[in-house]
Amino acid sequence: MRLALAIFTLVISITAFPALVRLDIYKPPMLDSIGNKPNVIRQKINFALPLKYMYITSPFGFRKHPIKKTRTFHKGIDLRANKSTVFSVLDGIVVAVSQSNLLGRYIKVRHMHGLYTIYGHLSKQLVHTNQKITAGMPIGISGNTGLSTAEHLHFGVYIKNKAADPVQFFKQLHLINKAMEKQSLQELIQKKLKELAQKPNQPITLTPREAEILEVQLWDDENIIIEDDE
Repeated sequence: MRLALAIFTLVISITAFPALVRLDIYKPPMLDSIGNKPNVIRQKINFALPLKYMYITSPFGFRKHPIKKTRTFHKGIDLRANKSTVFSVLDGIVVAVSQSNLLGRYIKVRHMHGLYTIYGHLSKQLVHTNQKITAGMPIGISGNTGLSTAEHLHFGVYIKNKAADPVQFFKQLHLINKAMEKQSLQELIQKKLKELAQKPNQPITLTPREAEILEVQLWDDENIIIEDDE
């Protein structure tokens, strides 16, 4: 019995895959140029956290301002930092490297479909306006500039000029990537089952990428996954 067929039969027996979770920033094409659903393995979203270690000292939402002592709406999250390297969370273009009384030295990055991220209270800004940056790229060093009681990073997410909870934003990115993994697996299984139906007497071949998605080990140099019946 073929090992690959056994793998496919096991996985395909799952009754349903979770629905694909989407944000406004992610809109994969549903139809190609002639109206057919594209038969491709879609890529996950590459993203990073703004700090290597994230410890939230002030969450998103209403709070008593630590300096003004009034009830205000916090349009981001504050993260504990100590001369920490700040990273871009997504690919994008730097639209502002500036300073304000509130955020001190800050960086604003435009990503896609009306999505922006803001990094405030920096001591150093390592990028310049109009610079293209990638997820995980160092863009600044945390500090205590602006209206701040101690060193920290203010991180904000805006979608179409509306502040969003960064914690929920990261959860959504994670869910999207998990859904994309299952979407890719489903599409690959359908592709291989079609090949098996067309050529039932031929060994099933896998590329290294396909083997990675299926979490199986390629057995030989020809990428053939086959086990003879005893």
